[in-house]
Order: sequence, then C-alpha cells, then structure tokens
Amino acid sequence: MVVSKVWGELKRNSLVVNNECLVGIDDHLEEMMRLLSVNISDVRIVEIHGMGGIGKTTIAKVIYNQLSQQNFEICCFLVDVREAAQQPNGLVNLQNQLISTILKWRCADISTMDEGINVIEDRFSGKKVLVVIDDVDQRIQLHAHVGKCDWFGSRSRIIVTTRNKEILNIPERKAVWNETLKKLKRIQDGQVQKKLRIKNGIEVLLLMSLVKTGDNNELRMHDQLRDIDRDIVYQENFKEPGERNRVWLHDEAFDILETHTSARKLKVLNLTSCKYMVRTPDFSAYATLERLILKGCENLVHIDPSIRYLKSLVFLNVNYCFLVQNLPLEFDSIGKGAMKKLKTLSANHCGSLTQISNSIGQLESLLDLSFDDNSCITELPNSIGLLVKLQRLSLRN
Repeated sequence: MVVSKVWGELKRNSLVVNNECLVGIDDHLEEMMRLLSVNISDVRIVEIHGMGGIGKTTIAKVIYNQLSQQNFEICCFLVDVREAAQQPNGLVNLQNQLISTILKWRCADISTMDEGINVIEDRFSGKKVLVVIDDVDQRIQLHAHVGKCDWFGSRSRIIVTTRNKEILNIPERKAVWNETLKKLKRIQDGQVQKKLRIKNGIEVLLLMSLVKTGDNNELRMHDQLRDIDRDIVYQENFKEPGERNRVWLHDEAFDILETHTSARKLKVLNLTSCKYMVRTPDFSAYATLERLILKGCENLVHIDPSIRYLKSLVFLNVNYCFLVQNLPLEFDSIGKGAMKKLKTLSANHCGSLTQISNSIGQLESLLDLSFDDNSCITELPNSIGLLVKLQRLSLRN
C-alpha cells in the first residue's frame, strides 16, 4: 500500500503543456484514447503524424499526463528524438535516458546501440509500460527504443509522433518503391520519367507531411516548406527582385512593373488583394511570365491589353475583381501564337463582367475555364465549342 502510494506520487510529475495550445484538440484526444484503448490486454504502438507545428507533441503530452496517472509500471517521454539523434552518440544517449527511467539509475552506462537494445528488451520484458517517442524521422530511432511489441508486457502503450507516416510501414513502401524502380528501368521516354519523378516526389512530401490534399483535391503546402521555398528564391538575387523567378511582395512587384525593370527570369507574379491598384501596368516586357494572379484586386478596373503578349502564360486568376467589365485579354486582338499556352482562366465573382468574347475559342490549350457567380453574363459565345482540350467549364450561379 505504501509502495503503491509513493509510486503514484512519483508519477504525478506531469509534463508542462501550454494552455493556449489546447484549443480545438478535444476531438484528437478522443480519437487517441479510442486508438490506445488502455483496458485491452494487447500491446499497442500508436502513431501521431502530421506537419510540423500542428500540435503533435502537445497532444502526446496531454495523453501522457492522463495515462501516467494510471497503473503503468514504467512511464517515459523521450523529447525531440530527431534533433537529439543528430548529436554525437545521440541514439545511445537516448537509450541511456530510457534505461535510467527503467532502472531508476541516476546515470546509465550503455556504450553502444546494440547493448542498449539488449538491456531495454531484457528490462522491459513483462512490464506494463507507457513510452512516448517524440519527433521520430527515421526507422532506426524507433527500433533503438521499442523494436518489437513482444519486448513489453500486457497493456503496454507506445506513442510515436512523427512528420513521416512511413515510419511504421517501411516494408510495404519499400516493396512498392522497388517495383517502381523496375518499371523505370524499362521506360525510355524522358517525359514519362519526368512525370514519374514528380509523382514520387509528391508522394514523399505527403509521407513527410510537408504537403496535404485539400477538400477539392488540391495540394496544400505547409507554411514552413513555403518559407523555405521563398528563401531559396530570395537568394537568387537579394537586390534585384526582377532577377528572381517569383515575386509575391506587393511593393517589389509594383516596383518592377512601374519602373519597367527587366524581369527576364520572372515566372510567377502574385498581386493578390492589391486594393489600391486601379489599372495594371504594361506587361509586354515579361515574356517569361507563366502565372499571373490578380485575385481580390477589388478596385481594379482596367487590365492593360499588353497581357495578350504573354506567350508563356499558363495560369491567369482574376477572381473577385469586382470592377473589371471585360475579359483582360482583348481576345479580338489575339494574333497567331499569342496565349497558345494558357491552360487555366479563372474569373469568378467578377460582378461587372458582362460578356465573354467570341475569340475565346482561339485559346487552344485551355483546360479549365471558370466564370462562377457572374450574374451579368447571359450567354456563351459559339466559339466555346472550339476549345477541344477543355476539361472543365464552371458557370455556377
């Protein structure tokens, strides 16, 4: 009785959790408790995966604080395993931390990872344990501490947090990847290989929780990955934004456009929500531009006709440009070869847009055309039928 009471008191040393991080996690906690099912006699390893910064560690801490009050013989929370493992003897040091918890030693003296595995397997055997391994990014980090379920006693629970959902499923993914490699060896077409590389690259990003798919099957990038990407672009030229391939800051974009600065590398120009822009500048100097985003420019009235000379443009978004009355391409003036690459034209919520020019049929590469919520448009031009590559036409409301 006395021993149980002392052990219970020792376990009440809860981990610190920032209360501000607890908002909106109740559903996740419920799901975790359901998956853990601590009253069932099996041994379970439950993974929490997702992008960095979304609260995986917070959820793990809350669960740990709740479960550590129950009848577990050993409770241990290994923090920041990914970072700790990168230090000299990192995995061995982590094993020593876990072993010290098991044996109640102030300092364990394990010198190799294999020795640590043997000690953990031997000392864990038959014990009901609660172990959290936080921020794992390699399989070996998991194996070094909780290699197999039969290391532990009945009702043991292991929680793993990771950005990489491949961690607990390596053999199956390896088999798929080996099969992919065999197929690649038989493929000679460079374009097919390029598409497969992109596909597999996206799969890796999904597994690493750096991108995710949205409700409309679009890819969403994590803020940290976006910031890294922007930093790479920024380093292309610190002083001259026009020498970068993307510009997203309004001040830099306007400086390039208004001063007619050469932008021979510029491929993406994002002017979203430039509320004070009434007229766009001349675009004729930006022949390499591939994506132009004017979304939410609510005071924009006139888009310069020079936009039709953007022969590399594949994507144009003028959504929520409430005051634009005519399509910005002056289709009646399109010459041979102009706008041949445009694949997406989105003009939703343009309440002042009154008509669609008959020359829209000359956009021979157009795949996606959208005019949602434009109540002033009463008919479609017959030339719509000439868009033989069109895959999606949206005219909601």
